[in-house]
Amino acid sequence: MGAASNSLNWMVGASLVVGCTATSDAPESTRRVGEGQIIHGNLVGVVMDGANIPAKYRPLVDAFGIISVGCTGTHVGNGIVLTAGHCFSAPTTRTNNRACPANTTVAWGTRRDKAAYLTSTCTTILAEQLNSNSGIDYAIFKVSPVPPVKVDVDLGARPANGATLTIFGFPQLRPLEWSQTCSLTASSSMNQFDHDCDTEPGSSGSTILSDATLKVIGIHDGASGSLNYGTYLAATPLSELVMPTPVPLCDGTTQPPNCRACTPADCTSATPFCATAGTKAGQCVACGSNADCRDPQKPKCDVASNTCVANAPAPDAGAPDSGSGDGGSGADGGGGHDGGIVGSDGGSNGHDAGSSAHDSGAGGDGAPTDPPGQWESGTGQSGGCSTAPARSGGGLAAIALLVGAVVGARGRRRR
Repeated sequence: MGAASNSLNWMVGASLVVGCTATSDAPESTRRVGEGQIIHGNLVGVVMDGANIPAKYRPLVDAFGIISVGCTGTHVGNGIVLTAGHCFSAPTTRTNNRACPANTTVAWGTRRDKAAYLTSTCTTILAEQLNSNSGIDYAIFKVSPVPPVKVDVDLGARPANGATLTIFGFPQLRPLEWSQTCSLTASSSMNQFDHDCDTEPGSSGSTILSDATLKVIGIHDGASGSLNYGTYLAATPLSELVMPTPVPLCDGTTQPPNCRACTPADCTSATPFCATAGTKAGQCVACGSNADCRDPQKPKCDVASNTCVANAPAPDAGAPDSGSGDGGSGADGGGGHDGGIVGSDGGSNGHDAGSSAHDSGAGGDGAPTDPPGQWESGTGQSGGCSTAPARSGGGLAAIALLVGAVVGARGRRRR
């Protein structure tokens, strides 16, 4: 690139950086003395295919872009881009879902011998803050269309002092440059750290990567004294924006995709089995078979509900009959023998003047022709018996005994 072009780029970059900080609603950080500084002189301009940088970095180079406000942005997935809060004149307190400055774009993948392969438009600033007192300086925004390449993030990392870092950015808005490796210097702030990676104005908002994991651990913000500094990614609300909302387990009240089928790891002691068949397939259930039911009071697994239930009660066999047997008068009826009374199950015998009696007939000739309530004395002939079914209960037995006695007495008088 010619000297005139470099000079123009520097002037444009400087004016843009000054523009984004001079209009900030937040007070300028007392630490910031510039948007970055060269410390080691190690910046390397990345060529088109990344042949002049280590191979492990090459898959990432298309995830970095020049923001039209004069800063560097990094795509971290789903159209979400990271940069510094001062690039958007962020307020001192966190602000969510603010409109992007008009016509804000990001040109992705510009390198020394390669033009940008995609230009996206800023659609919404999801969250932003610039607070010098707390050491926070970040902006998180959405773009469309979404770049196909992203850099992974480490949402909770605060690397130890001396950790090896690396940065890719657009210093002075030149095509993509690499800082080579550099080191973290811990500070007393939980939100901010120092580093010695080479940067310049235009590098603001560059993500700071762990060289070991190639994941984002911070955002470059500026320079102070002999070092540069950045905000820990863990101090930003990015986790709220990139972590997917957990999909609940299916429980019979919802259906996929609003819920997900269980795995054995999802099931607790109360419902320890993940059903794979039946109406509750994909749900955690109490049992899958009888062997799963350990409660003696509920030893059976109901296949319809997949719950342990009590055994069904045995059929009722009925109470034993306290009365006489079928086919005779037994205790209900009576037999006369010279005025005596003889009773047995299945019938009664009449001798001399003895007579058997019941509700529907009279003994003697054994004919059950008399209407209920009428009684006939027996003839004393053998074989007289009642044809009515036997009854149970003490009341009828007492009446039969009484009738038998009366009939027997009448038989003797007729002689």
